Amino acid sequence: MTGLLNGRYRLDAEIARGAIGTVWSGLDTGTGRAVAVKLLRPEALSQPDLVRNFVDEAEILAELSHPCIVRPIEFGREADQHVFVMELIDGEDLRRRLRRDGPVPPAVAVNLIAQLANSLAYLHERGIVHGDVKPGNLVVPADGGPVRLVDFGVARRLHRTDEARATHATPEYVSPEVVEGASPSPASDVYAMGVVLFELLCGRSPFKGGTPLDVLARHRQCTVVPPAGLPAQVWPVIEHCMEPDPARRPDARAIGQRLRRVESSVAGLPPLPALAEGDVTWWPRPNGRSRGQAHVRWVPLEVAPVSPAYAGRMVALPVMEFQGPVSAPPISVAPMSVPPISAPPTSAPPSHPAAAALGAAYSAGGPWPRAAAGRLHMPEIGVMAGARIGSDGRSRRRRLIAVCVVAAFLMLITVVSGVLLSGGDTSGMPVPRVPSGTSTVAGP
Repeated sequence: MTGLLNGRYRLDAEIARGAIGTVWSGLDTGTGRAVAVKLLRPEALSQPDLVRNFVDEAEILAELSHPCIVRPIEFGREADQHVFVMELIDGEDLRRRLRRDGPVPPAVAVNLIAQLANSLAYLHERGIVHGDVKPGNLVVPADGGPVRLVDFGVARRLHRTDEARATHATPEYVSPEVVEGASPSPASDVYAMGVVLFELLCGRSPFKGGTPLDVLARHRQCTVVPPAGLPAQVWPVIEHCMEPDPARRPDARAIGQRLRRVESSVAGLPPLPALAEGDVTWWPRPNGRSRGQAHVRWVPLEVAPVSPAYAGRMVALPVMEFQGPVSAPPISVAPMSVPPISAPPTSAPPSHPAAAALGAAYSAGGPWPRAAAGRLHMPEIGVMAGARIGSDGRSRRRRLIAVCVVAAFLMLITVVSGVLLSGGDTSGMPVPRVPSGTSTVAGP
């Protein structure tokens, strides 16, 4: 791209391309300062929701000042183009870091998430929800400065009741209540923060694998379990962040304080080995039940990403917009005796036109084949590394014991009956017979 935007900003190179916008490195010719310039993609200009999100991002960031939040510089328009200028962070996002190097040392993960918790607490105390917390939106500066939370494109204010606004989310990091149709909240940001902490420690998110609908279903129907070696001091923090009930999750401020207290105890610990394909990171909740009935159906964002950096962005649409019957997508699990399987969707395809592209977009032959990867191994009872057997496992064990006891009792009755009918006793000696016509009387 050539020329100056707003008469002063020169665009040098595209550095990121997302679902609705592109980000360029550039130069403020008036000050000589390096900047990042975010532009709304032409395909998004025809969608009022996406334009409003873009404008909201600039307005929200203009109200904020925190060392862990990207700083805005200017927002304006040139012809039909919206232009949002921000500080340029010389660094790398955590998604790239994880893909290149795998899990990070526990002390580093704890420190990064403690910083994130501090920035989220700052937002929540001002009535703002980020709504898309994930490694790709956390940038670590090369100079060792504070980690930056970026991309406020789906952020929203809590006090604004906007029933018509669609919810955009990345399936791996969306909380159960949002999957079911609730609006993003501070509690859903905390849930995503727990997922990110798990991913930093283990190298992948806990519910990853299969199609996006499979991942969404696991948030509703499964619970995360710790792989072997995950520090015991950190696991309760992840577990509490990812509570299925949002009312039971701690607030971001409390999470940050807890992480600061455990940071010294994990100092010097090496990174965990990267998870193998069959390592267990989730387990169905008792009876496989979800929290409740979903009131939305998730479909791919129509302005699709063109880079794996944003693969998987989806939007929740109200159930009333669909013609066909609505049901939650089934969780892709198998009986214990069945070998490992992939997780194909088994529900009928939605009738909404945007959902028709779901299979093509996320199939192995689609533009983002990594999103379709994931042969999921069902865990075996008793060999789950670091996992706890739930109440469903205990009830199956009790039923098995009861069946064994009944079978043994029936076998005993059969043996005794056979002995009596054969006219013998258990010692193998003959039983004396009473002569005909003779009565016997028991002695005193």
